[in-house]
Amino acid sequence: MNFASVGCWLLILHLFQNFIELFLRYKQLKVFEETLDVPAELVEFIPEETFELSRSYGLHKELLNIVRLLVVDIVIGGAEIYYGMLTIMWMKAQEIVSVMQLNGSNEVLVSLVFVLLLFVYAFIKETPFLFFKTFVLEEKYGFNNQTLNFFMGEQLMTLKLKVIYITPLLCSLVIAVKVGAMKHPLGLWLFCAIFEFVALMLFPILVMPLFDSFRSLEDETLKESINDLGAKLKVNTDNIAVIHSKIRSKHTDAFITGFWKYSRIVIYDTLLSKQSDKDLQDSEILAILVHEIGHFKHYHLYIAFLASQLVLGIFLMVFGQMYHNTCFFVNLGLPYGNRPVLLAMIISKSLICGNINTTFLLNALSRKMEYEADRFAKKHGYGPQLKNALVKNSMTNLAFPVYDKHYSARFHLQPTLLQRLEYLKEKDEGFMAKIEETPEELF
Repeated sequence: MNFASVGCWLLILHLFQNFIELFLRYKQLKVFEETLDVPAELVEFIPEETFELSRSYGLHKELLNIVRLLVVDIVIGGAEIYYGMLTIMWMKAQEIVSVMQLNGSNEVLVSLVFVLLLFVYAFIKETPFLFFKTFVLEEKYGFNNQTLNFFMGEQLMTLKLKVIYITPLLCSLVIAVKVGAMKHPLGLWLFCAIFEFVALMLFPILVMPLFDSFRSLEDETLKESINDLGAKLKVNTDNIAVIHSKIRSKHTDAFITGFWKYSRIVIYDTLLSKQSDKDLQDSEILAILVHEIGHFKHYHLYIAFLASQLVLGIFLMVFGQMYHNTCFFVNLGLPYGNRPVLLAMIISKSLICGNINTTFLLNALSRKMEYEADRFAKKHGYGPQLKNALVKNSMTNLAFPVYDKHYSARFHLQPTLLQRLEYLKEKDEGFMAKIEETPEELF
């Protein structure tokens, strides 16, 4: 490789970012190894044996993440950049199109084959690690409920959806750029934003049912409490759905997804289990729902969407600079005048959307919104119940409560358990004083 080439600088940046991530993961690995006692704030909540099990689970997960980072991202990813894999695959796609006796110079056709090759390649590269995580790590700690047939069916379904939905979008972008969309970058930005908005709005209706079955809440007492809660908070509780997750995993979770009237709060059925004292009580389930309603009331999904559009705008700016630079493509090993749109898009995405600074900022925004949702729950009298629910969920999922602050800022969308408990522990008078400063219409 010519060390003055574009590929060299891409490789340097790629390795720089991945070695930072490796360093952060190593720091957290040391935390797992050195934190042998339950934090003082959790001694009364978490038994020693549960804490030790969560420490072991977290340590093994992190070791797997480190191995994957070294193998997939640093070694294989570095080799891909060094040997120009994207260029090789693009030329291979041209050959395939020509062999099919089609026009090998038609960029849309070549892009279609190129995307299919990328999807299959990523499937082959990622599936072994996902298989190991599911059937070795998760199985060891009692979380996995998947059969091999179910696992492979889901992976193939994911691949199928990529082919059906993402491939036409990418080919549409290629056509748009080729007919002059880069002369009107705001129009291209608007097209991408509208597509993403519609996709996120319809995701819970069209995509999620392909992977999971949904049902209405069967517990009539809890259902009545939820309806009362919805009336109190002026929220339609018809969009609360229970996801049948036990066939996949024993992990518990709840989240809000979708936009406008298509938004819904999703509860894992594992969260509703009441087989032991470690499971959530109705009041604690309601506290989690109030937290999720807090996201809805604060328009967090829309704020997150706008933040992603800002990143998209930066991406399109970088893409535009790359696409109009003929020397950029020549340095990638392509014939002069050959400027594949998708190659420039993929490289621009790796520089912007995979940038460690972008991730830190988006994570910081997400964590801020989690605090606001916790604040909403506490404002409506569910602070103690939410605290209990957070601890119980942490125990059920074997989530280790202690994290290196830089690691957490990079990899966590939510504050750590200790951070959230500290926030909920604020003196009521001080907390309510802050509430008084916030206009009621925000809630």
